[in-house]
Amino acid sequence: MIIFDQVSKTFPNGTVALEGVSFTVDPKEFVIVTGPSGAGKTTLLRLLLREFLPSGGRIFVDKVDISTLKKSGIPELRRQIGAAFQDFKLLPDWTVGENIGLGLEILGEGEAEIADRVNHLLELTGLKDKSPLFPGQLSGGELQRVVIARALAPEPKVLFADEPTGNLDDATARQIISLLKDINKLGTTVIMATHNPRLVNDPKERLIVLEKGKLVKDTRSKAKISSISSAVEGLSEVEGHKPTKKKKDHPEKET
Repeated sequence: MIIFDQVSKTFPNGTVALEGVSFTVDPKEFVIVTGPSGAGKTTLLRLLLREFLPSGGRIFVDKVDISTLKKSGIPELRRQIGAAFQDFKLLPDWTVGENIGLGLEILGEGEAEIADRVNHLLELTGLKDKSPLFPGQLSGGELQRVVIARALAPEPKVLFADEPTGNLDDATARQIISLLKDINKLGTTVIMATHNPRLVNDPKERLIVLEKGKLVKDTRSKAKISSISSAVEGLSEVEGHKPTKKKKDHPEKET
């Protein structure tokens, strides 16, 4: 489970990215986070990855207050959260297959294991014949699929897709959303951030709406929303978590 408990983030230049945001995400849930550019969606991802610390509040991932993690524990946290970044971050001189397998190489996996995992992900994301191609040879939709496949390579529990449909036409965007839903059905928790309201009109979907850093809507049941405080208190008592004074890991930039 992921818990944001009254989380705020103010950057050194005074920009308030998040203010008192509280929500939970259950294992294997599919959640859409929406709001205009600058609403704080990307800040959620960067906080989950411990790129920086919240200015206030607490964030729990699998019962661990990640604000209290030592630096040595951050790599393990990031293996649990696959990030599909808005700007792709693909290596242009590496093939599709090499880009997908890069994280596994860093983790020290063997060549056979990497090849099997990459082939599985290529098939899962509809890129079976694209392995030898380079990013510059792909369409926008194909690039997004590569980014998703790379994020899934270490088999994370959570996939956070940051604006995966941002530069795509509606038809291609809906294909990407369909892919994310298929990944969710296989057991991965999926959080998708988007600023496009046309893509989030299914009343069955869990929707979190941010505006100017504040949570203005959560379509989750009121009973579950009201349980956030009790869940946090339970974790604090059982796990021994206590609010700690936040320290900066490194200079921060506005998102």
